[in-house]
Amino acid sequence: MKTSAAKKFLRTLAESNPLTRSLLKLRYERHLERVVTEDCKVNGAKATFRKDAVEIRIGDRAMLINRKHAIYAGTLAKAFDVYFTAVVPSEVNGLSVVDFSKPKVHKLNTGIEFEFSSWPEEMEAIEGYVRWYRPKTGDTVFDLGAHCGFSVYLFSQYVGETGRVICFEPDPTNLEILKRNIQRFDLRNVTVVPAAIGGTDGTAQFSSEGTVGSQLISLLARESVGNVITVPVMSLRTAFEKFGIPNFCKIDIEGAEIEALESAIDCITANKSHYVVDTCHVLTAS
Repeated sequence: MKTSAAKKFLRTLAESNPLTRSLLKLRYERHLERVVTEDCKVNGAKATFRKDAVEIRIGDRAMLINRKHAIYAGTLAKAFDVYFTAVVPSEVNGLSVVDFSKPKVHKLNTGIEFEFSSWPEEMEAIEGYVRWYRPKTGDTVFDLGAHCGFSVYLFSQYVGETGRVICFEPDPTNLEILKRNIQRFDLRNVTVVPAAIGGTDGTAQFSSEGTVGSQLISLLARESVGNVITVPVMSLRTAFEKFGIPNFCKIDIEGAEIEALESAIDCITANKSHYVVDTCHVLTAS
């Protein structure tokens, strides 16, 4: 047996042992804690690992996230003010705390109460969606990557009773919260499609994290920190055929943007619609 094959066999054998798996998991968690602590420190924050949460603290302000989402701690520390100020904090033992460690109804600074699965989308990004075109009364809007529905809520207000918002969300946790928020605000002009948008129709493996970072496994550049599940996938062309050509289409689908657009390029070029695409992902053209 070749050396590489022998190493692979021994590793597989070792990982099948419960004790070995536990030791490997402990080793990984300790490594992750060191990396997260350093990432937060570089961004001026202190990370403390609790039983079920990670506390990211700057001064007398603290942000809590679920331990399974610890890989995001450095990013959240870097943009601490953006996420901390998105909701009204609670006072806990002399600290101002925002708790994103579990699904929760938060009060926004506007006074609206909205449920999020973890931390909310950046409000600046949501405002950026309508920088060049704000949907108007009677418009049809597509929201690809609806998350928990805050952008859906805003689009619903813009288009009014005579308009439509068609929103797509494949993550089961986000999806259920999206539906609850739609019910909470009685958004009767919204249609929910429980599917991912991609380049083809069918099904695909999906990393369900209950965060804004949930995405198709084929596009994931790291280990999933959620549950790997199979979800329905719909091409943008099929979405157009089923629901009509929208006046406005927001696309934030964690790296699948180009393949989605390519699937309907003739429809896009033949119709006068407005598109806003989140490009803060690793995008690859086929």
